[in-house]
Amino acid sequence: SSGINAEYGTDLFEFEFIPKLEDRSICAPWLHIEPQKGIVDPGNVMIINFTVYIDNRALKTIGPDRKLDEILVLHLVNGKDYFISVSGYLVQTSFGRKITDLVRIPDPIRRQNLLVDIEQSPDESPVDKESPVALNIPKELWRIVDYLYQNGLYEEELFAVRGSPMDIGAVRDAIDTDGPIRVSSVHSVAESLILFLDSFPDPVIPHEHYPVCLEHCTHFANSKRALRNIDFSHRNVFKYICAFLREILSH
Repeated sequence: SSGINAEYGTDLFEFEFIPKLEDRSICAPWLHIEPQKGIVDPGNVMIINFTVYIDNRALKTIGPDRKLDEILVLHLVNGKDYFISVSGYLVQTSFGRKITDLVRIPDPIRRQNLLVDIEQSPDESPVDKESPVALNIPKELWRIVDYLYQNGLYEEELFAVRGSPMDIGAVRDAIDTDGPIRVSSVHSVAESLILFLDSFPDPVIPHEHYPVCLEHCTHFANSKRALRNIDFSHRNVFKYICAFLREILSH
């Protein structure tokens, strides 16, 4: 996040961010502003923080060029409007990618991104749509689960305690660049696993197969038959996560 100083002489003033003429919200879903309005006493300073946060909802609003571009309108009550530009590019990441894409990307996704024009669509590279499946599961999933297996099997409330946002960002950077996972708490890695699975555009059990799988979830033989109809990579991820959770529960 970053901030600006707001200091205006000897007069009290009131401000607020307002939507642009054709917009309903004051900013894009990936941008958070705090505070969005306020009153500054004479001679005082107020810091306005702008935080960029990319979640699943925000990711869907970002174009294929991965460009972040927003103009904010800062309105002074009984005064004029100021326009603030916020811009940047979304770094290539495995979060928000399809499982079927990730298994076809053998190298760290951000290392591949160094060879790709920033304006290129993420759907064009580095995925080779015609190549055979190179990996049984996404390598990023294996790295997160392997860390939890090595460091979290005996951790109490492993998926019940929230992690640190800074640590979660470090986990994402590590799996995107093939760097070491260095965190202050294993709970941050556990939460990263949940966020990673939740970020898939198509869930592990695809929407079109979910009703059938749910119907047969209490019948082992029928469940196996239902899983056979799911894409190979999705099926492998489901089995891998189930095996890991069984291992966690056994401890």
